[in-house]
Amino acid sequence: MKYIILGKNIEVTDGLRAAVEDKIGKLEKYFTPETEVHVTLSVEKDRQKIEVTIPVKGSIIRSEQVSNDMYVSIDLVEEIIERQLKKYKKKLTDQKQAASFFKQDYIDKDFMDINKENKFKDYIFVIILYIIVIILIVLLVLNIITQKRVIQENINNNNNIQNEIKK
Repeated sequence: MKYIILGKNIEVTDGLRAAVEDKIGKLEKYFTPETEVHVTLSVEKDRQKIEVTIPVKGSIIRSEQVSNDMYVSIDLVEEIIERQLKKYKKKLTDQKQAASFFKQDYIDKDFMDINKENKFKDYIFVIILYIIVIILIVLLVLNIITQKRVIQENINNNNNIQNEIKK
């Protein structure tokens, strides 16, 4: 696991870092080596607080513990995180078991139907966008033609006025 340990109003000493990595390290059996563990140690008056956040797929495992001793807080947070991981594992197992009542073909078929429906909606959306673009181009061309006519009429009017002035 990759540890990101920060301190607020406290210097993260080698002893604190070792204690955090030792206690939270007991949880390594649950995670891949790339898993990041965000740990924030802080001191407010006589309160020693530790916050641990571990992002996992689709969820966040998080605990915050406060005590008079930072090492006690570290012990407490490890126990809480381990309990949360067991709940998370049970949730994943329950979801997997709920899906096991259906044949895989049925699950895949529904997924494919949803995929086809989404593709159809995407095609319709693209067609509507093309139609809007074509309408905008036609309006732009009509606007240019109208402006050209107005300019030509102004030029003709100016020529007529100049001709009358010359007479």
